[in-house]
Amino acid sequence: IANKKIEIEEVFKTDNLGKVEYYQKTTGKTYYGMSKTKAAVNEIKNLKNTIDQSAEELVSFKNEITSAKTNLSNLKSQLDAYQTAGDWQGYNNFVPIYNAEVIKYNQKIDDYQKRLDLYNSNVDQYNQAQKNLFQS
Repeated sequence: IANKKIEIEEVFKTDNLGKVEYYQKTTGKTYYGMSKTKAAVNEIKNLKNTIDQSAEELVSFKNEITSAKTNLSNLKSQLDAYQTAGDWQGYNNFVPIYNAEVIKYNQKIDDYQKRLDLYNSNVDQYNQAQKNLFQS
C-alpha cells in the first residue's frame, strides 16, 4: 500500500510501502504486466534524465548566443564608427569580418532551435509516457 506520493525514480523502492495486510486467498486474475510497467517506468526515468541534461545544455547554449550577440553588437558599433567617420576603406575592410560573425551567430541560433525542438519533443514523449502509465 503506498503511503505517500513518490517520484517516478522511487516507484519500485519497497521502503515507500506501508503496512502489509494479508487477505484470504481468492480466485482472481493474475497480473502479468509487471515487466511492461517496469519498462514504462524505466523509459520515463530515461526521458527525465535526457530532459534534465538537455535543459542544462540549452542554458549553456543560450549563454553562448547572448555572448555572440554582444560581440556582434560591438562589431556593428565599429562598423557604424567607420561609416560615421567616412572611412570607407576601413568600412569595406571590416564588412567581411562582420558578415562572418553574423553567419556564425545565425548558425548558433539554428543549432539552438534544433536543440530546443528536440527538447520539446522529449518533453512531449515524457508527458505522454506519464499519462500512459498512470491512466492505463
